[in-house]
Amino acid sequence: MLTLHSDLENAIQHTLSRIESIQPGTELFDNAMNEAATAQLHNATQRIHTGGIVGDGSDIGQYSAAPIYVNPEKSPVAFSPLGKTGNAAFAKSGRPHLTRYFDGGYRAWREQIGLPADRVVLSLRGDLRDGLSVIQTGRGYGLGWADESLCRIARSLEDKYGKRIWSPTEQERAEIVRVMKEKLLCGEKASAAIGCDTISNLTSNDTLTVYLSPYGSGYLSGNNSSGDLQKGEQFNGPIGSQLTGAFLGFGWVTVSTTDSATPITINAYNESAGAPDTVITSTTVTLAQIAAAVTAQTELYVSFPAAPTLTANGFFISVVLPTTAVIPWSC
Repeated sequence: MLTLHSDLENAIQHTLSRIESIQPGTELFDNAMNEAATAQLHNATQRIHTGGIVGDGSDIGQYSAAPIYVNPEKSPVAFSPLGKTGNAAFAKSGRPHLTRYFDGGYRAWREQIGLPADRVVLSLRGDLRDGLSVIQTGRGYGLGWADESLCRIARSLEDKYGKRIWSPTEQERAEIVRVMKEKLLCGEKASAAIGCDTISNLTSNDTLTVYLSPYGSGYLSGNNSSGDLQKGEQFNGPIGSQLTGAFLGFGWVTVSTTDSATPITINAYNESAGAPDTVITSTTVTLAQIAAAVTAQTELYVSFPAAPTLTANGFFISVVLPTTAVIPWSC
């Protein structure tokens, strides 16, 4: 069994590296990878074999319009042999033509047999499409073909067109992340009967920006000369749901070697009259972990050791700002 390198596992591994509490080899880990791979199988099949799009969003390629002769016996759809002049037989010998001449080349032949001809969609026989499946690999799950000959064909097609056809698009990577988040972050503590969701106040139109404090020095959403102690955000979630963790985004941090192990507290508050009330759960991360997330330009996931049940629609997540060292900080 061979697998075609498609960056699917790398995309999944990138997501998993953000979630330190989930260990490879566990049932939860394997189930999450399997589900993400299954979702990607559907998305990649539609993109490649219907849309003719590769991982970077461009077309796989265009069919040649150079004249060709095609043997009807090797075509998935039958048609009658014809010569270049449209005759069924050679003029001099009277022998019937065994092939058909297409002045418009491969593109014209596909149009003749009713297949898409405006762009390459790798759908002539359907073997690549139908043979691609979710398979186990040394790193969990990926996409591949049990038939080694199909894998070799896929590799030759990527070489021919010079493109990573089976690599995920950015949208597909985002879907992989969403599936992994749902299964890994919620699967541990939320039962199947309850279900799971990720709440965010951000939209696709938002631009993440680090703002300086207008009231002195420092950062509006971090350490500043006003002496702010915590920075929090309000969320709305259904009553009865469990709060299992949070993704934290940090824009800027400077950490000295001696302060790298300093713990930073993350609090979750219930809401009362639209304001934070009492702490319902908390956890800690180190400045080193925050610095690593900033360097990687990714979110830092924290898992709450106790998953409280929400008794109101509103709740808050806050970061307790460090005050024991002079550290530029923004979250």
